Amino acid sequence: MTLTEKLARLQNRSTRYELAVKHPDGRAYLVTYAQSRTRHIIMVAVNNAGTELVKLTGSEDITFAKKAKAGATIGEWKIVWTGRTQRQAYCEGELTFILDIE
Repeated sequence: MTLTEKLARLQNRSTRYELAVKHPDGRAYLVTYAQSRTRHIIMVAVNNAGTELVKLTGSEDITFAKKAKAGATIGEWKIVWTGRTQRQAYCEGELTFILDIE
């Protein structure tokens, strides 16, 4: 799908925000795009990508920050809101989706 086609699909839809899992060495993967930035969304996303997150991070323990904006931590990895919208991610370059990691 081309960039123009992807952007056309977003027209007249609510803004979605990028949630990613990031490692201190710079590696980052897309977990989901969500309409709101809440702790509940992080929990649902972790539940949906649980097996892949455990394989990637090597840990089953998740620690949530005091505020949803700060995300959560799994091992050395952090699950964070990147500050980008889905439209910005399409234009600037998308992260690899966590379920697509081999």
